[in-house]
Amino acid sequence: MSKYIAVYEALFPSDQISEDDPRRGAIIAEMRAVHLANTTAEARQVVEWWPWESQAQCTRWVNRARKMMAAK
Repeated sequence: MSKYIAVYEALFPSDQISEDDPRRGAIIAEMRAVHLANTTAEARQVVEWWPWESQAQCTRWVNRARKMMAAK
C-alpha cells in the first residue's frame, strides 16, 4: 500500500480508499505534494480546497500529515 494512502486513511478513517477508487491517483498526488512541500504554507495550498471547517483545521491536518509521512 502507498504510504500516502496509509496516512490519508489514518487521518480520515471513515474514508478508506480501495485499489479501484477513481480518486486514488489524485489523493496520492496531493499527499505526495503535501509531503514534499518546502513549507507548511505550500503544503496547505495543495489541500486548502478540501472542505475544511477553518484555516486552522487545515493547518493542523497538514502538520500532522507531514509528521506522519516523515516517519514512514
